[in-house]
Amino acid sequence: MSRHYDLATYSSADLDDPDFKLKAAFIYTVLYNTTEVWTHRMNGEVGNTVFIHDSGGELVFDENQQRVESCENMGSFNYAHYKREPLAHFTVDSLPWLTWGNCRQDSTTLQQRIEAYMKDFEIGLRQVTDNNVPLMLPSGFDLTHPGDREALAFYFQAFEITGYDLNAFITGPQQTADPVSDLLHHLQQGFTELLN
Repeated sequence: MSRHYDLATYSSADLDDPDFKLKAAFIYTVLYNTTEVWTHRMNGEVGNTVFIHDSGGELVFDENQQRVESCENMGSFNYAHYKREPLAHFTVDSLPWLTWGNCRQDSTTLQQRIEAYMKDFEIGLRQVTDNNVPLMLPSGFDLTHPGDREALAFYFQAFEITGYDLNAFITGPQQTADPVSDLLHHLQQGFTELLN
């Protein structure tokens, strides 16, 4: 993956850098709190509800409690569970969805998928920032789990190419009236640039 997006390659040694570790913990914690809501509400199907089984399988129901079968919004299988492996979930589940959609007949555009993903990311981000959720990394976290370093590299690059200072957001004080919206704006811009 890193060759396709021209991402930095990180190793466990990078976790010795306090700034790197802080940013890694921030991304991990936000993704841990990010659920799939808007990514299954494409094409105006805003009444859809997503259920994710412990195994990773998803079921999506519409506002009439009918199972959603449309290509763009139907449930799919997650190779990495968003709570147990939030970084890997981004790399092996969310990033392919962002790139190609949910199926071969997916009618959504890349920009629509990025916008939907950002709405879901915002839910996790606001959960963390509004509730002062402590930043975390799992015990023994060392960037050797498949997908972890790639997810961090993608997020870090998305912020860096827009000139956004993630450490400043994390450590504060905030320089804008709505720092969460400012972060999301830069992140969406970075995702768009990386994925186009």
